[in-house]
Amino acid sequence: MPTRRRPEPSRLQKKTPPFAIIDVGSNSVRLVVYQLIGAFPISLFNESVSCRLGRGLAKTGRLHPAGVELAVINIRRFFAMARAMGVTRIEAVGTAAVREAADAPAFLRRIRHDIGLSIRVLSGDEEAEASARGVLAGIYDARGLAADMGGASMEIAAVTGAGVGRRITLPLGPLRALEAGGGPGGLRALDRRLAETLSAVAWLETGNGRDLYLVGGAWRALARAHMHLTGYPVKMVHYLSLSRADAIAAADTILRVDPTLLAAIPRMSRKRIDTMPYAALAVRQLVRHAAPEQVVFSTYGLREGWVFGDFAPNRPGRDWFLQACRDYSRWAIGASLPGEDLAAWIEPVTAHLPAAMRRLVLGACFLSNLGWADHPEDRAYHVLSRCLRLAVPGIDHRSRAFIALAAYRRYGGNLDDDRIRKFDPLLTRDEKLRAILIGTALRLAYALTGGNAEMLAATSLSRRGDILRLSLARKAEALVGDGVTRRFGDLVEALGGTGEIVTGGHARKSVTKSRGSSRGAGRKRASA
Repeated sequence: MPTRRRPEPSRLQKKTPPFAIIDVGSNSVRLVVYQLIGAFPISLFNESVSCRLGRGLAKTGRLHPAGVELAVINIRRFFAMARAMGVTRIEAVGTAAVREAADAPAFLRRIRHDIGLSIRVLSGDEEAEASARGVLAGIYDARGLAADMGGASMEIAAVTGAGVGRRITLPLGPLRALEAGGGPGGLRALDRRLAETLSAVAWLETGNGRDLYLVGGAWRALARAHMHLTGYPVKMVHYLSLSRADAIAAADTILRVDPTLLAAIPRMSRKRIDTMPYAALAVRQLVRHAAPEQVVFSTYGLREGWVFGDFAPNRPGRDWFLQACRDYSRWAIGASLPGEDLAAWIEPVTAHLPAAMRRLVLGACFLSNLGWADHPEDRAYHVLSRCLRLAVPGIDHRSRAFIALAAYRRYGGNLDDDRIRKFDPLLTRDEKLRAILIGTALRLAYALTGGNAEMLAATSLSRRGDILRLSLARKAEALVGDGVTRRFGDLVEALGGTGEIVTGGHARKSVTKSRGSSRGAGRKRASA
C-alpha cells in the first residue's frame, strides 16, 4: 500500500513560541500570554487579580501591605504558569504605584530575588505612549485622544496617522481619587477635581471633532454595564462606539443606577462597581473638555502597545484587520479559496460598493471557509457568532455585523431566523442586503468549484446592465448542475436582474429568479 505524503504545514501551523507580559498595576496584577497569528499577537491566556497595590498610596506614600503579599503570591503563580505554557520570553512592567511608592524598590528586589523576575517600571511618559500605541494596534486608523485610566493615574495621548503625539500623566486614577475624595459620597468634589485638572491641559482641545478612545478596567466595566442595561446586541467591549451625547447619557445612567442592577451583570466584580461612578465622571469631563465626535472603548492598551511596539515598530498604519483575516484563512484545513482571488471573482457584483465596504468584502472572502470544522447542523449560525467575536483588530461592531451576516449567508443560513434580528440596530436595510449579496456570491463560488482554485480560475462572472453572466471554460463545463444553477439563481435574484450561464461561448441556460429557495434569499434584493 503506497504511503500517503503528509501535507506541508503552513507557516501558521509552524507556531512561534508564545510570549507573556505580567502587568503590575496599581489596582490589579495581570498575566497575558500571546501567540503570533501571522503578524499579529492574539491572547491565549488572560487573567488578572485585584491586588490594589495602590490602595492608600495618596495618604501613606507606600504600597498597601496586604496588596504586596497578594501580588507576590500571584506574580509567582503567573510566572510558573507562563513557564508551564512553554513561554520562554516573559516581560514584566510596573506602572503608577510601583513608580511612586517609597517602598517600591524593596518590593521589586523581593520579586527579583524570590521569583527571578525583573519588573521594568515605566515612566509616566512611557506608559502613556505604550497605551496609545495599543489603541493604534487595535484601531489602526485612530485619530484623536487616547485616555488610559489605571488605579492611580490617567494617561492621555494624542493619536494621529503619524503615531503618538503629545502625552501626559495625571493623578486621576479611581483608587487615589476615591480615597482623597472621601469615598463614593464625595463625587461632587471629585467631579470638581477632574474638571480643574483637565482644564489645565490646554491641548486636550486637539481632540475636538475627532474621537476619544478609552482604555482601562474601570471604563471596560462601564462599557459592559451600558451594553447590559441597553440590550446591546454585540457583547464585545472593544470598538464599542458611542456618540458624544450617548456617552454622556451612559455615564449619567451609571451615576444614578441602583448598584444591585450592576451586580447582576456577568463578570462584573464588586470592586469595579465601586469605581464605576468615578469612571462615569471622568467620561463626562473628558467629553466636555475634548469635545470628541465619538467615544470609543478599546481593550487594546498598554500591554498590546508594548507588544506592538516591539514586534511591529516599523509598520504604522498597517491594516491589521485584513492581515489578521488573511492569516486566519491559512488555518483552514478544508478546501479554501484564496481571498484575493475570491474578491476578484465576485467583483462584478461588488464593483459599485463604497470603498470602506469593499475592504469588508475582502475580509469576508478571507474568512469564507471559517466554518470548515463546524457540524453542518447549525454551521451558519456558529460561523455568524464566531465572526462577531473573532480576535481581529481594526473593525467596529457595525463592520463585524456586516461580515457575520455575509458569512451566515455563505453557509446557507435561513434569513427568516429570529436570531439574526440582532443586526437590526447595527445595520441599515441596504447594508443587510449588501451583506446577503456578498454571502450569496461566496456560496455560489464554493458550490461551483468545491474550493478548488484552478476551477475558480476557469470560471468567471461578468455583468452588463441588469444581466449577470456566469461563464465556464471547456474544462469547467461539467461543474454546472442543479445546485449551481439554483445558487446562481439566488445571486441573480439578490441583484434584482436576470442571468445566463455560458459554456463554450454559447448561452446554455437563462436564469430569471431563484428556483424555490427555502432559505429566504429569493425575497431579498440588493443593489451593488
